[in-house]
Amino acid sequence: MDLKKYGMSPYIAISLAGILCFLSGIVIAGCNEVGWDPWVNTLSDLGVSDSSLTSSTFNISCYIAGICVFIFGLGLCVFSKDSLQKIGGMSIMVGGCGLFLVGAMTLSNVTMHNIATGLFCIPLVIGIILVTLHHFAIRNPFIMKSSIVVLLVTLIQWPIFTGALSEIASILCAIGWWVTQFLDSLRFKAAAIASE
Repeated sequence: MDLKKYGMSPYIAISLAGILCFLSGIVIAGCNEVGWDPWVNTLSDLGVSDSSLTSSTFNISCYIAGICVFIFGLGLCVFSKDSLQKIGGMSIMVGGCGLFLVGAMTLSNVTMHNIATGLFCIPLVIGIILVTLHHFAIRNPFIMKSSIVVLLVTLIQWPIFTGALSEIASILCAIGWWVTQFLDSLRFKAAAIASE
């Protein structure tokens, strides 16, 4: 199957499915963990739970989501003609590797886990910003407006939520950003078909 004819849509869809899998894994692990408080505990606490169902669910969801986010970054590198978007794609690929490592390097080794978390969060945020800046540069109003909304929600929630709730809110914002990317890709594809 020639994925190139579908453009970025399959890559975005795969990454969105991966992030939704990650969110589902968090919900299942969190509901299964007795005494886990999302206001106090972090998501990483789920990865070192005494319950094998909790820890396995959380860590496996990190693996799946990490691979899917990596695939999205790869798609950006393959399809982008703009260097800003290509660099953003490479950064997102590193973030996907970091998320995979978050599941592999649990809190049982705090130093390695913190390195993995930094490798996930920082490159992913940089990648999202670079890809968004690309859309600002080409004056894509749909992505510009939706990215501003996602960014505002992300910034507003930080002082309100603590612990895992803040992390979950950030994941939901990332899902919102991915959805806008997917909808824009479909919109672009529909416009290309209509012009043929």
